[in-house]
Amino acid sequence: MEKNLENNHIQHVLICISSSKLSRKTILSAADLAMRNHACLSAIYVKKNSYFNRLSLKEKQELEWNLSQAEKEGAQVFCIYGKDVVTEIAHFVKKNQVDCVVLGNSLKKRHSFVERESIASKLAKKIPDTDIYVHKQSNDEESLLLKKQRKESIRIIKDVLLAFFILAFVTLCGFFMESWGFRDINIIMMYIVGVLLTGIFTSSILSSFICFLYSGIAVFAFNYFFTSPVWTFKVYDKSYIGTFFVMFITAFLISSITHKMKNMASVLSLKANRTELLLETSQKLQKAVHMEDVMQKMSWQISHLLEKNVLYFMGNPNHYEPKQCVYQKKAFHPLSSIEMQAAIQAYELNRHTGYATDICKDSRYLFLTVRNGEKIFSIVGIDMEKEPISSFEEGVLLAMLSECALAMEKEEFVAKQNDAFTKLKQEQLRANLLRSISHDLRTPLTSICGNASALLLNSKEMSEEQRIRMYTDIQEDSLWLINLVENLLSVTRIENGTMQLNFQTEIVSDVVEEAISHIRTKPKQKLLYEEPDEILAAKMDARLMIQVLTNLLNNAVKYSYETSIINVKVFALGEECVIEVCDDGAGIRDEEKEHIFDMFYSAQRKVVDGRRGMGLGLSLCRSIVLAHDGRIEVHDCKPHGAKFQIYLRKEEITLC
Repeated sequence: MEKNLENNHIQHVLICISSSKLSRKTILSAADLAMRNHACLSAIYVKKNSYFNRLSLKEKQELEWNLSQAEKEGAQVFCIYGKDVVTEIAHFVKKNQVDCVVLGNSLKKRHSFVERESIASKLAKKIPDTDIYVHKQSNDEESLLLKKQRKESIRIIKDVLLAFFILAFVTLCGFFMESWGFRDINIIMMYIVGVLLTGIFTSSILSSFICFLYSGIAVFAFNYFFTSPVWTFKVYDKSYIGTFFVMFITAFLISSITHKMKNMASVLSLKANRTELLLETSQKLQKAVHMEDVMQKMSWQISHLLEKNVLYFMGNPNHYEPKQCVYQKKAFHPLSSIEMQAAIQAYELNRHTGYATDICKDSRYLFLTVRNGEKIFSIVGIDMEKEPISSFEEGVLLAMLSECALAMEKEEFVAKQNDAFTKLKQEQLRANLLRSISHDLRTPLTSICGNASALLLNSKEMSEEQRIRMYTDIQEDSLWLINLVENLLSVTRIENGTMQLNFQTEIVSDVVEEAISHIRTKPKQKLLYEEPDEILAAKMDARLMIQVLTNLLNNAVKYSYETSIINVKVFALGEECVIEVCDDGAGIRDEEKEHIFDMFYSAQRKVVDGRRGMGLGLSLCRSIVLAHDGRIEVHDCKPHGAKFQIYLRKEEITLC
C-alpha cells in the first residue's frame, strides 16, 4: 500500500528500521517528511532473536549504522523485542499516536514458490487509520541487489562443490589408510579434519549449513565405504551406531566452533583495522596547526581509505573555492552545476547530499558535512565514480568525520583563546604603559613646575647661584623628558614597522664620541673612553646607534655611585667590532638578566636620583641592535657592576 504524504496534519512520523541498505534512504525520506510538517520523528527496530542470530556480520554492522543515522537525523530510537514484527509496530503506533509509518520494501526473492503478504499490507489491516508510506527501490538499486544475490548464489555453489571435493579427497585418503592397515578411528579423524577444512575455506552465508550437511554425509560415507558390510548402509556391529552418532556430533560441534572462530576473527580484524585507521587519523589531526591543516589531513586520510579523489570547502560553497586531494594521480572531475548545487544543499540543510542520497542523486560526488550538532565547519566531496562503498568503509568514514569535527572545534577554541590572550596582553601592555608614563612623568614635571613657580615668585630674593641651580634642574628634567618621549616614539615606530633605517658605513669611534658628548655625569663621576688600536667601521644608522649608546650611558650614570668610574671601550673581536659600556655600580642580579631587555621591565636596583625607568630603554636598545643584524649582551663587571656589549659586523674601509 502506498500513499501520497502531502498532508499538513502529520504530527508524528515513525521509521521502521531494518538491516537493509535501503533503510538509509527510508530514514532520509522520513526525516525530510517530519521536517516539512514540523512533526516528531521516531524510529523502531523489532528484534526477533531467531532472525537476529541469522544475520551476517555485515548485516549487523549495517543495522548499527542505520540506528545511529536515525539518531543523527533527530529521531528517538526504540529497540523492541518481540516475536511478530507487525504486531509490535501496530502496538507502538497505537500507544504513541503515530500519524504516519515509513518503511522500505524488500526485494522479492525470485525463487519463492509462495507469494507472501507484505509487511505494509499486514500493517494496513491492523492500523487502517494510519498513513503508510513504502519507500520503493530504484531500478539501479534493484539491479545492484540482484547482482549481489547472483554473486552470493555463485559463492554458495562454489562452497558446495568445495565441500564435496573435500569429502571425496578425505574418502580417497580413507581408502589408502585402510589399505595400509590403519584402524577405523584414524579414518574417522580424517573425516573430522575434512569438517575443519570445510569450515575454514567456505565463506558464503550458508557455510554453517554446508558444514552441517557435510557432517551428515561424512557419517553416511564412512558407513557406506568403511564398515561391514561395505558398499551398503547396513551395519553388522551395533556399536557402530553409537560411533556414527558421536562422529556426527563431533563433526557438527567442530564445524560450529570453526564458523564462530572465523566470524570472531573477521570481527577482530575489522575492529583492528578500524582502530588503526582512527588512531592514525587522530595522531595526524593532533599535529595540525590550524583548521585548514586539519581539513587537508582529513581529506588525504579519506582519499587513502576509499582510494578516491576528495575535495573540500572550508565553509559555505558559495563563498569558498574547493581544495583538491587527488589520489595517486587519478583523473580529477571538476564540479558540474548539479554537483555544486548538491554541495550548497549539504551546507544549507546540514545533511549528506549527492550520490546515493535523495538530494541531487545524479551527482557524481557524495557530499558530507563536517559538523558538531548544528555547527558546520566544512563540506567534504568524494568522487564516488558510480561505485558504492562498503558498510565498514562507511562506518570508518563517519567516525573520521566526527574526529575531524572535534579537532576543528578544538582548533577554533584555541584560536579564540589565543585572540583573547593577545587582547589581554595588549590591554596589559597599555595599562603598564599608562601606569609607567603617569608615574615617571610626575617626578620631573613636579620638579619643573616647582622650580618655575619659585623663580616666578621669588627670583629677586634668590642669589645668582640659586637661580642657576634651578635653571640647571629645569634643563636636566626637560632633557630627561625629551629622552623619554624619544624612546616612546622609537618603540612605537619599531612595533608598527614604520621605522626607516638609513644604513651607512660609519667609523665606530666617531659614533661613540658623539654619544658621549650628550652625557652629563654626576660631579664626582668619571667617564673614560678607550679608543681602539685600529680604525673600525660598521654599517649602521648613526642616529639610532647614538640613541642606543646614550641609553646605555645614561643607565650607567643613573645606577652608579657618586664616585663611580664608567668605562667605554671599542675593540675588534674576529669579524665583529664590540662597543662596551662598563660601570662599577651595584650590578644586575642573575635572575634579572633574563628579563632586563623585556619591555616595561625595570630591575630592582637603587636609583640615586629617585627616578624609576619605564623599562623601555634596554628593550629599545635590543630592537635597534637586532635591526642592525647584531646582538647585545649583559655581563658582570669585576669586581662589581654591569657590563653591556654591542656586537656589530665589521666593514672594510676603502681609502680613495
